[in-house]
Amino acid sequence: MYAPLRILSLIFVVLAFGCSSTSGSPPASKCGPDTEVCTAPPYADTEWTTIHATSRNNDYVETTVATSYEEKWKVLDGISTVMGPSIGPEGNLYISTPSLKGTSALYAFNSSGDTLWQSDPWNGPTDLDSCAGYQTPIIDTEGDVYVSDCNQLWSFTPSGTVRWAVDLPDPPEGAAWQTIEAAPLNSFVTAFFSKDGSVGGVTVWGDIVLVSRNTGEPVAPVTKMPGSVAVSDEDLPLGIGISPPPGLWGPDFMDQEMVSPIWYIFDGVTPGANTPAVHPVTGRIYNTGFSEEVDDETGETLGALYGFDFTPGAPGELGTIELGLDFVMGPGSGSSPGVTADGSTVYVSDGEGILYAVDAATGEENWSLPTGGQAASPSVGPDGTVYLLGGTAGSAVTPEGDPKWVANLDALAATLIPPLAPDSDLIGPTTFNNAIPTITDSGILTTVSVGYQFNLGGRTAVLPVMQIVVLLDADTGEPVEGYDFFTIGDTVDGFVIPSLEGTIYVNQGSLTSSAVRPAIAIFEDEIPEGVTIMPPVGGLQAFSPVP
Repeated sequence: MYAPLRILSLIFVVLAFGCSSTSGSPPASKCGPDTEVCTAPPYADTEWTTIHATSRNNDYVETTVATSYEEKWKVLDGISTVMGPSIGPEGNLYISTPSLKGTSALYAFNSSGDTLWQSDPWNGPTDLDSCAGYQTPIIDTEGDVYVSDCNQLWSFTPSGTVRWAVDLPDPPEGAAWQTIEAAPLNSFVTAFFSKDGSVGGVTVWGDIVLVSRNTGEPVAPVTKMPGSVAVSDEDLPLGIGISPPPGLWGPDFMDQEMVSPIWYIFDGVTPGANTPAVHPVTGRIYNTGFSEEVDDETGETLGALYGFDFTPGAPGELGTIELGLDFVMGPGSGSSPGVTADGSTVYVSDGEGILYAVDAATGEENWSLPTGGQAASPSVGPDGTVYLLGGTAGSAVTPEGDPKWVANLDALAATLIPPLAPDSDLIGPTTFNNAIPTITDSGILTTVSVGYQFNLGGRTAVLPVMQIVVLLDADTGEPVEGYDFFTIGDTVDGFVIPSLEGTIYVNQGSLTSSAVRPAIAIFEDEIPEGVTIMPPVGGLQAFSPVP
């Protein structure tokens, strides 16, 4: 949400005022005692079955995109969709929202945008609550849906019937967000499937949980991720130095008690702030968190990439979760890890934007590269090229660790919105990248805000005038010739998801559009006449190819 993962990774700095040889890898996991080796974790065979498309967190869809698109439908108007949807075997979409008390937190839509079902409205700790809203539901081969909330892990059938709900571990003493109305918070960021067919996740406070997909019963003892410490409510602003800016996601866009958790979890203040990747061959579970080591000079807690190996137990016995990889990196809990197509390498970013390539089996560093970007989840191409969120339109790094390109769409921006006065304190026209790159066979799909950059109190952000989906050449970072960008209704702050049948789905997190509202009055006289800064509207949009 990177997270660290930051799956959103606080994709902008806000206002100050407010895999080759796998030699040495653990043996492949089993589907259960005395059964054949699994071929892969039981993710549905669809183009987007979890937050980053696949168990490897690669954000790659083996498809081509059309040259022109038009809006097909829109749903969930007025609701912040912090994360994108997943796609089930039948082509249906599943998306969770951090919705207000008395409303639903999980929705199912068909590819035509019709509501198939929604979870019961939440009113207390026993309901599927608003913590589900900063996660993407994951889908298994049977089409069953799995998502956690503040205090439980849930499983639903494809038709919306609750299969089971089980309690997650209690939060540690002194942890933040223990008095919120939904329930004391110790959710996953997004769940995962293990190689043996179990389902689980890592909670925001560092608890590794694995249960049976059939019953919800534990298949291993709850295991604490190394370096996991509680952060109190009083210490939260120490994470990025500021509290959420006034007006962020409020008051009708989400449960207001979710603003603080989403803000800080996605900035890596908690040990479990990312979505684990699961190696499809060895079954090793990779996740980032806090290291048990500190920086010798600053005393700051360092970050770590961990690899955990799950061994199922004999019938009637629990299995074991063991630490198999411990790679220390820079401060913060970093990004979600991404595994290469050959399984040899794990890519991960630390809190300072340094990208690491780590041997998936041994944990040895292959190379590292300061990117100057966010601690956002790396998207991993079939050839091992890494694509990163950040800057005006993202960047790319070769499998050998060399910068490949840094995209710049300022020339395009200058054709879309008026210029500023020569003496303006604003900067632009410019673009601002606020979506994790999606890799396709046609190029890199991403979305940018087109607007005017401002500096305030030593921090920068952008006043968005429009939001566009662009397709970049994977080799050069230049816009693909012949592709017509299209506009969407709000800032995305999340994902652009192409389906195999041609539709593109875009969540609208409204992070940028709502966070900068207070700055509009400050720079009102500098905004060119006739230009309107995008208001937050939320929702989920679908776009289809123009015939």
